[in-house]
Amino acid sequence: MKSVLAAVADSGYEVGVYGTRNVCLHAKELGVKYSFVANMSYGWSGNLGFKMPSNWSFDQFTEYTAGSTGIDIDQDAASGKDKGVSKFDKVTDVSVKAALKSLWPNCEYDQEVEFTMFDIGWMKCTGKVTTSFKKADGSTVITIKNGKVDEASMNGFLNSLGASNNVVNDLIIDKFNTLSFTSEIKNGQLSVKSTTVSDGSYTFEVAWTAFETDEGVLNEALTIALEIKINLPDFPSWGTAAETLKEVAEVVAFAAIIVVIIVFLAVSSPADFGVAAAVVALFVSLAKDFT
Repeated sequence: MKSVLAAVADSGYEVGVYGTRNVCLHAKELGVKYSFVANMSYGWSGNLGFKMPSNWSFDQFTEYTAGSTGIDIDQDAASGKDKGVSKFDKVTDVSVKAALKSLWPNCEYDQEVEFTMFDIGWMKCTGKVTTSFKKADGSTVITIKNGKVDEASMNGFLNSLGASNNVVNDLIIDKFNTLSFTSEIKNGQLSVKSTTVSDGSYTFEVAWTAFETDEGVLNEALTIALEIKINLPDFPSWGTAAETLKEVAEVVAFAAIIVVIIVFLAVSSPADFGVAAAVVALFVSLAKDFT
């Protein structure tokens, strides 16, 4: 006890002790400020015939089972000597509505209602703004910290799609970090999943979940979940563009690029769903970079 007191002396902390009356009495004589007395154990020799220490702060005096839970609860008395804390700093509590305005200023969709962001034949994007999100089985979860996705985790996911190209990976990560969905999240996560069908169809499930923004901690987690379905055979001039791609894996990775760019365009201008022409141009120009 003397060694503990000496070690803590210049730390700014006070020393307390939990034990029998006898232990607490001895500790008080050495200079321990507060005692939490294990008074309930009346069979202990350290409680038999010893008085309560004058510095007792908490007194553990009985135990009972909480209703039908089967959980045993200790009941304690408090003298008020040890306040525990001297003040509470107010924590800014951010509403889901305020957080959504920060993450998606142009959002035109109601919460908890599935919406279609766009449907251009060969690609369809649906989504939901929700506080009860459940990630899809097989999803990769990537941490978002201070407006940026964890690069190592994101690279791992992209490499699993076949995008084992640093330039491509950097492009996708940069676009994700540019989106307000990501850049406005101080503490959160990104859930991503890719499903491939042999006929050239791809489904990408992407969900941004915010626990904290620059304004403060959310009173409940907010998720913006999107599902993008792509059917490349229906893409205009797909046959010509596909010839420039050497491997099927590159097609999958390239589809991921399209997803990020199309979402970026749609989120930036939600009223403008005439993005097909822009995507076609990007598809052709970026496809050349794969060869």
